[in-house]
Amino acid sequence: ARADAETLAVIGSGAQARGQLRATASVRDFDEVRVYSPTPENRETFAAEFDDDLEASVDAVDSSEATVTGADVVITATRASEPVFDGDDLESGTHVTAMGQYSPDKRELDTTTIERATYVPDLRERATFDAGSFIQALEEGAVMEDHIHAELGEIVAGNAPGRRSDDEITVFDSGGTGIETVAAAYLLYERAREKGLGTEIEFSPASEALTGN
Repeated sequence: ARADAETLAVIGSGAQARGQLRATASVRDFDEVRVYSPTPENRETFAAEFDDDLEASVDAVDSSEATVTGADVVITATRASEPVFDGDDLESGTHVTAMGQYSPDKRELDTTTIERATYVPDLRERATFDAGSFIQALEEGAVMEDHIHAELGEIVAGNAPGRRSDDEITVFDSGGTGIETVAAAYLLYERAREKGLGTEIEFSPASEALTGN
């Protein structure tokens, strides 16, 4: 996301959306957060919870268009099978993180979003295997396989550039990988040790655990 990002849009109000908002707010200072999900009670509860927890103002809105329009960062975390917003509503310079469906025949992002964006998946191989948003844009002829800018690890390692201009729309299409889970767990472990939290547990080698010796 741009360094000056101030407005965050969240589509979804479940556990994944909560986790994504907490994680994003821990590394960026937003002035405004907007949340939309189809059930009014769910989005209102979500907004009230985070309005108390975060320094940013958190408001529930009544449409995905109202959530996305003018947002600097958009997070989608839903179980939707069809696109959850119109790609034409994205402003230049927006970053999108898609955390929901990862299946060839399901997608949170429409073809317009994929076509307009610099597209980054977890892994290149997965983009054409089970990344429904990219696969369907590919099948519609809107993009070619070389539309994949880089995979996440290439950017993190400095082998490929991330954002190249303030006007660029960027998409991270996350399907989740085992190494990401392990890395997150290790980070939490290190922070817990630094703060003296948790309880240490001694594990026996597998051979001893199985044989009792």
